[in-house]
Amino acid sequence: MFIFIELTILGMALLRVLSGSIEIVAAILMIKFNSVEKAL
Repeated sequence: MFIFIELTILGMALLRVLSGSIEIVAAILMIKFNSVEKAL
């Protein structure tokens, strides 16, 4: 049971890192193109 809880926490952490890196890439694109529309 404890191993399952650890895997769940690890999965949640990986999802947060992934979504965070996507947001950072989107922010970099917005800065590069100087507009929100082009980045999306």
